[in-house]
Amino acid sequence: MEWTIRSLKSVLLIAFILGSTFMTHAYTYDFAVGGIYYSILNKNTVCVTTGTDNYSGDIVIPETVKYGNVTYTVTGINDWCFFGCSSIYSVVIPNTITTIGEYAFMDCRRLVTIQLSNSITSIGRSAFVNCMAIKNITLPESLTRIEDATFSNCLSLTHIDIPNSVTTIGDYAFSACDSLASVTLGNSLTHIGEGAFTLCSSMTSISFPQSVTTIDEWAFDQCTQLESITFPDHIDKIGIGAFDNTLWYSNQPNGFIHIGPIIYKYKGEMPNGTRLTLDNGVECIAGGAFQGCKGLTAISLPESVVRINSRAFTDCDSLMTVTSLAFIPPILDDSLCFDSVCYHHAILQMPHVVVENYQNDDCWKLFDDIQGFDYAFSTGYFNYVMTSATTASLVYTDDNYHIFQGDVVIPETVNLYGNDLTVTAIGDNALEGCENMTSVHIPGTVTSIGQHAFDNCCSLTTIVIPESVTSIGSAAFQGCTGLSDVTLGSGVTFIGNRAFFYCNAIESIISTSSIPPVMENSNCFTFTCYNHAELRVPNDALEAYQSTDYWHLFSVIQGLTEINVGDMNGDGNVNIKDLTMLLDYLLGDNNSILIQNSDIDGNGIINIKDVSLFIDYLLTF
Repeated sequence: MEWTIRSLKSVLLIAFILGSTFMTHAYTYDFAVGGIYYSILNKNTVCVTTGTDNYSGDIVIPETVKYGNVTYTVTGINDWCFFGCSSIYSVVIPNTITTIGEYAFMDCRRLVTIQLSNSITSIGRSAFVNCMAIKNITLPESLTRIEDATFSNCLSLTHIDIPNSVTTIGDYAFSACDSLASVTLGNSLTHIGEGAFTLCSSMTSISFPQSVTTIDEWAFDQCTQLESITFPDHIDKIGIGAFDNTLWYSNQPNGFIHIGPIIYKYKGEMPNGTRLTLDNGVECIAGGAFQGCKGLTAISLPESVVRINSRAFTDCDSLMTVTSLAFIPPILDDSLCFDSVCYHHAILQMPHVVVENYQNDDCWKLFDDIQGFDYAFSTGYFNYVMTSATTASLVYTDDNYHIFQGDVVIPETVNLYGNDLTVTAIGDNALEGCENMTSVHIPGTVTSIGQHAFDNCCSLTTIVIPESVTSIGSAAFQGCTGLSDVTLGSGVTFIGNRAFFYCNAIESIISTSSIPPVMENSNCFTFTCYNHAELRVPNDALEAYQSTDYWHLFSVIQGLTEINVGDMNGDGNVNIKDLTMLLDYLLGDNNSILIQNSDIDGNGIINIKDVSLFIDYLLTF
């Protein structure tokens, strides 16, 4: 179907070219000298143009021509100038000429050699189309672009060197050059147009310079002997069918065909009900890559995808789910990357935090059903869910029991694709069942601890909840049977049902908030804890705790010294544990330290001087 469309387009292009030949030529000559017709441009320049008789033989265009008393410089060749001059054999173009017009040598079917000047900056479209006898042509370094169909159907052309000055090869520029076996591309080339080398059936190899970023539709289609292709490291766009019907394509196995980080095509018939997850590292999906894959029901695009080319997913009639993990919506070349059936019937989903980005994109917004989801990822043995563009929550990890043992440190930040996300929550069941975890450091960035977060961590002996935490979820520390010391930061405002249930070994609870946190019910702690643990609170809040629901159940409630210098963990003792906490704080590994107790010299700054003074204190006492 696509080949039929492309062929039709080619036919229409040729029809336009040929149809234009019957137009009255726009140029009339002003004078003729030596069998060459000229049109005056200004008082001292002329261009070669058409005349009353067709040109023939070997044409040598002079640099200057004298007419009357004026010597003119010849600077150009007009559109249609030599069109249909089937008896021309050679042409020499002087260095004074800078432009060759459109269709200038079209249908010069016996033209064998043409010598272009080194000053030419522009050659018009279709200038040499159907020059079937030209075998070689040297393009000047002054040329920056090869226009559409410039050398199309030059059947005898065997070799072409694209100079380093050229950045663009236009649509169908060398199409149907049957004998073109060798092509050298210059190192400034960035864009190869639609069908640029299609039907060059003698071409066996092509090497793209690193500068090439765009290869348009059908660029090398029907180059049936093309087997060896050297691609650049990075390409932004490969159009539909760019390398179809080549030996290179025929030699590729069924399945994904990759060109570096680009998926060029899915080759072969895709089984019904196929759900594809593309590997991270894929940057581009080429035009028509999955076109007509009627068995495709779901596609997941990795974060690395930055561009999807036209018609990549058209005619995928069963495609019902498109998932994108890219935070920045991949660039869609146009609205034809997907078709109307997909836009109206498929679900487009992406992380919650970037839904709006897709809804505001000119092409992605064409999906009727756009949904967000929690984006999960793993790093450093921990699993996380991205909760905003800058934050993440620690979530449950399979096989917790074997992974987390001994001392466990939850990081303040995690890196996702080069972006630092702040860990602000410990989610439900996040570290549940870590029976061999003996300690855990909760960073000062965490604001909430979810339900069952540390449930049944039976080897945990001490827990310090940093000041940043405001809520502790239901059963958060339930079953931590080895837990003896609990410190609640001053930011805690809520403790959920059974948060410390079955923690019967608790001996000491320190709550540093002057306002008693709300306990959901009396089951936040067990009655064993209420009867045997010592609750210590700020002196000015002693009465508040004694009269507040459920806190009043503690048999022993004592006041804390407001500033107990050296007691950095708030356990009422000053010892080596406090020194360790101070060192961890200075190294950035612990934010749960009691600041007011850590400024040993009282200068308002906690630094290495405080460490030195504290060591002296410990050695003294």
